[in-house]
Amino acid sequence: MLFNFLRLNFTSLRLLKKIAHSQCDFFDRQLLSYDVKYDFLVAERQFISLWSYQSADGDGGCIWYNPATTLIDPLWKVARSFSVVAGGLGVISIVTLLLSACTNFSLPKWYFLTIIVIINTAAEGLTLLLRRSAICNSSHGVCG
Repeated sequence: MLFNFLRLNFTSLRLLKKIAHSQCDFFDRQLLSYDVKYDFLVAERQFISLWSYQSADGDGGCIWYNPATTLIDPLWKVARSFSVVAGGLGVISIVTLLLSACTNFSLPKWYFLTIIVIINTAAEGLTLLLRRSAICNSSHGVCG
């Protein structure tokens, strides 16, 4: 039983590490521009997320959005808010599940954890509101 518990935690940590290292490729955004010299549309790829985007130079690093130069519309703000809520509820869920291995939880505590996980799932899904924001639906680019 302890081995299965440790294996589950190790898998969870590997998954969280993967998510943390790929923080700026949440969406693949197609940047569309018109090249006057050659008279055709040019499509470039840029990876974006709620909090950062992939740099244009070749290193592929992530750059945080500058609030002074980036227009963040209400849908983007809502998606960011739900990402914070989902992260917080995820931490609460993981800590609660870790503690449940050491102590006996009563049935109401399991019901509470179930509600937290359902709310967390909804909050995580609402981060996809970024697809409806201006950064994904503008004349300059479309998220794929």
